Amino acid sequence: MSPEQTSPPGNMAADQLKHPADPDIPNSKPIVIGIYGIPGSGKTFLLNKLTLELKDSGHFSFYEGSAMISSLVFGGLEAFHKLPEHDKTRYRQLAITTIGNECATTGRAAIIVGHFMFWAEGEEAGKVVCTRDDLSTYTHIIYLGVPAEEEEKTQLHRLCIDHGILFSVIGLGRSSDLVADVSALARDFRVHTEEYNLRRAKSILDQALGHGLEKLETVLVVDGDRTLAAADTGPLFWRMVAKSRGSEEGDLLKELFSGPLGYSYAAFRQANLLYEEVHRDLHFSDRLRCRSSGSDSVPRVPGAPEAGGSIRARPGGSKPSGTGPISNNAVVVNAEVKAALVAHVHNVHHCHVFAFGDSPLDLDMLSKADKAIVVVGEDQTRSKTMEAALLDAIDNGGLRARQVLLPSNVLPRLDTTRLPLVDITDPEFIESVFRRPRCPSPQVLHATSKSAAKLLMTPTRDATIAGPALRDAHRRNTEFPHVQGHQTEGHRLIHEQRTLIIALMRGGEAMAFGVNDAFPLAMFVHAKRPEEILPDHVEQQHTVLLVDSVINNGNTAMQFIRRVRDLHAGARIVVVAGVVQSQAITGDGPLARALVHDANLNIVALRLSDNKYTGRGHHRHGEPSVQYHGHSLNCLGISD
Repeated sequence: MSPEQTSPPGNMAADQLKHPADPDIPNSKPIVIGIYGIPGSGKTFLLNKLTLELKDSGHFSFYEGSAMISSLVFGGLEAFHKLPEHDKTRYRQLAITTIGNECATTGRAAIIVGHFMFWAEGEEAGKVVCTRDDLSTYTHIIYLGVPAEEEEKTQLHRLCIDHGILFSVIGLGRSSDLVADVSALARDFRVHTEEYNLRRAKSILDQALGHGLEKLETVLVVDGDRTLAAADTGPLFWRMVAKSRGSEEGDLLKELFSGPLGYSYAAFRQANLLYEEVHRDLHFSDRLRCRSSGSDSVPRVPGAPEAGGSIRARPGGSKPSGTGPISNNAVVVNAEVKAALVAHVHNVHHCHVFAFGDSPLDLDMLSKADKAIVVVGEDQTRSKTMEAALLDAIDNGGLRARQVLLPSNVLPRLDTTRLPLVDITDPEFIESVFRRPRCPSPQVLHATSKSAAKLLMTPTRDATIAGPALRDAHRRNTEFPHVQGHQTEGHRLIHEQRTLIIALMRGGEAMAFGVNDAFPLAMFVHAKRPEEILPDHVEQQHTVLLVDSVINNGNTAMQFIRRVRDLHAGARIVVVAGVVQSQAITGDGPLARALVHDANLNIVALRLSDNKYTGRGHHRHGEPSVQYHGHSLNCLGISD
């Protein structure tokens, strides 16, 4: 940050590369933006302009690195220059940590002018002026690029990527407004967190799906690149960029995503900034537009690569949504956001979702969709890591999917038993997309008219029976005498050891004990509130049984269903109850809509009733507490 040397360039880079920032740690530290560039590039002039442009917002604080050091050292910069090197390093570190602490206290973002390298008189090679505290404090660096000087930019860019600092280059001498461009970046950097990104993505989706007079029923979600077309526009785009620049740069995105940031939110934000750099190069943009005229195979100049899209079907028409320039509130659509948006379509818009994807980054999205389609392309272009990830998702994650071969003569993934084939041009498949989804009758199983159910429910409806006697009533038929004179348990539940029984407290406890007797190998937990269901409870389970005595309007059941879905998108959920109020599963309530759209949701009840049950006391989110319980699963022959 200061104009002083701390260590030789090679040693500094090697030392810092050993301690990169963890990109998966949530970024809760204050936003600290560095303005860097070689001496004479206009950093201080730009800082003064930014101060005039942004100070009235109250969101930013402005610093000159050397001035901060001068304020901390008795005697100012003149005394600082006379200090031993280890003391200089200590004051440099103190300067940047002081700025970081001030911003943490005020809640403002910092904009700092600093130096990364210093060129001593008579020396051709620059020397790094940077500390470990700089690399742990900065969140973003904007570099004012000079074409003739690449050494500083290259080293700084490498360290930023390794330490999770977003790095943006703005070339000098361009026709666009430098102050306006940097101001737009600073405003975006201040607010754009993962939480903001997800809210913004949901807002864009809500706007796209909210247009039109009719309510949407089906949404198709398609991974944006190399899914329904074999060409990958990313490498093609960056080859064109390299040719335009006269450089030998490779695929910058491949280099980025294979580095320490992986496919994290920070990596996609950095990719966005790479595209922004190209977008600001008006000369290249003009050349690209000339070359792309009349050809659909040449990519446009985006603010960021499109990473996802949605197609509205029923009523007709389509509207892709992806990402764009930072100045237009770009969003990152990575694996986590894709999955969250599919869940949002389910839970908020109550639409049926078909999802198409071709890589491991799409698996969470596919798992949350009603109909998942794995796109299988040419062997030389398809994802090399998809096979193992797909197998794990099917065998251990509960994914149920089909595969489409594009083109039709390529070899399928896995086998067609685990992953059945589907022809998306088949009229029957197309009809299934546009046909209104109906709730299949097997999703709700009940024994309302069965004599056995009436006999089993008689003691459980007796208000004088409670406590141990009530639990005994639920256990009564878990074992039964065989015709040859011995006791037998009959059939066992498939995946019983990967089944979770959740007793919804307090009404569901007695019945849940009876269910647990029927399935003794299952895991058992109590939950009074949805948040009491923990990730460790659900993650490795194949089936989750939510047990309650009575389902009245279904609102409480839906809160627990959503909690389980958030923790394990592919789990089969079975709601078990003694009595289910008929309107809860046949009307337009949340539970009825969930049954329509979630193929892995089932309800098992001894009886459907037209009565609404109100009883003594209240519990769980204001629903009435009732002294009414029923037996569990034996009479219904539940199996996987």
